Amino acid sequence: MTLHLLMAAIMATSAMTLFSYIISESFKELYKEPLLLKFILDRLNFTFSESLKSICSWIIHYGIGLIFVIVYHILWKYKIVPFTILSGVY
Repeated sequence: MTLHLLMAAIMATSAMTLFSYIISESFKELYKEPLLLKFILDRLNFTFSESLKSICSWIIHYGIGLIFVIVYHILWKYKIVPFTILSGVY
């Protein structure tokens, strides 16, 4: 089950990231989450190299995606939220 959750997190986060990059290019706005996370690391005055900040921002990005998948899994497994199309809307 753990491998399934990890695979789901990677696929879902990658799909969301692709969508964000497409929307970012379409509207000429900055919706690229890893780049925004890198800006946050810059603002927090981390003193490591730019390439390491970039790597960390991608790790944080996929880590947040994993957290979302785990939370949704718990919500559906324990029937806290019904597993329906409508539950995906709200």
